[in-house]
Amino acid sequence: MEKYESYLRKTRKINGDYRLDKTIEKYLYYIKPYFDEIQKINTSDELIVFMNREINQRQANILYHAFRIYLQFRGYDLIDDEIIFTKLRKPNKKSTAFSSVRNMQSKVITKEEFKLLIEEAEDLTFKTAIAFTFDLGCRVSELINLKFGDLKYMSKTNEKDKEDLDAGIFAHVKLFGKGGKHRIGYLHKLSYTYLYKLVGGSYSKEDKIFTFTKNNGKPYDIQDKAFRDKLETLSIKVLDRKVTPHMGRHSFCTWIAENGAPASMIQNLMGHSDISTSAIYIKNTNKIGHDGMKKMGDILKNV
Repeated sequence: MEKYESYLRKTRKINGDYRLDKTIEKYLYYIKPYFDEIQKINTSDELIVFMNREINQRQANILYHAFRIYLQFRGYDLIDDEIIFTKLRKPNKKSTAFSSVRNMQSKVITKEEFKLLIEEAEDLTFKTAIAFTFDLGCRVSELINLKFGDLKYMSKTNEKDKEDLDAGIFAHVKLFGKGGKHRIGYLHKLSYTYLYKLVGGSYSKEDKIFTFTKNNGKPYDIQDKAFRDKLETLSIKVLDRKVTPHMGRHSFCTWIAENGAPASMIQNLMGHSDISTSAIYIKNTNKIGHDGMKKMGDILKNV
């Protein structure tokens, strides 16, 4: 990896263009998960097959460029008068099929990518909305309609609440999903911290938490579209690929699954099951989600 980085820096001046340090860092970030594996591949044809598959899965132009430079680094830029790296294919932006788990993974972002989005978001409302989306796994419609009265904050003086606080849960959030169904989500420290900074403790229970405004200070007519557009624009700029609010749900689901969440807990927290069947079913499934999150802890703790 060090030799590849050195090559990037030594060859940074290409065709009169100067490769910025930030660009080099992005190349290193995107190629790092694959580096050990591609180092073991000994033929250019095998490398091309592997790289094209991963480029198509990630749908990221920057990975295409990182792989292309890697081929040059390995000396595969020209073999028998054939320019090898021209066999690399750029991401097929029209590909949206979820034909396999690998395709689903293209709809998930890593916690490192989430951290980059949070850091680069230009205002506190936007930062807080991103944190909520990935912390709760909520739909964009659920996010936009959240009111302060939908949050129940944990108290240090309440014994049951102290258990939640010890587990990293700072608030219970009532989410209203499709068909008027509701479920409970669990807010952790990062999201709570941004929320506290945003409102400063002054609000009405009927006030909506998130209102996105134009440059002139007037709110957008369609709030969910405003958030979606802002997130997509930011992610293309920072990650070189489009991230949508719904990918927050996929990412949340994947992160808690990686932490050992059972299917019943995931269904409860994501709102996939029909929780209006009976009051008993609602009580039991909510307990699964609550107890599971307490055992699991804060999935964004190290972000």
